[in-house]
Amino acid sequence: MSSLNTLQLHQLQQYQLQQSIIIIEEPMPRVRFRYASEGEKAGNIYGINNTALHQTFPTVLVSSALYMGLT
Repeated sequence: MSSLNTLQLHQLQQYQLQQSIIIIEEPMPRVRFRYASEGEKAGNIYGINNTALHQTFPTVLVSSALYMGLT
């Protein structure tokens, strides 16, 4: 594996990592914390858009991207 020269290192330092979490669907209101001792009988945590015909669940999108930052 080759090492980075000074120019490559300077170019790499100009980029910054931007991370974000976007909530796609929140949990239904009045969902309570579940203890591990409750086991499987506690039931599912459904999403706010859940209906009898279409089940939804809380969903998040985790993303990261490199962008050119100010140096």
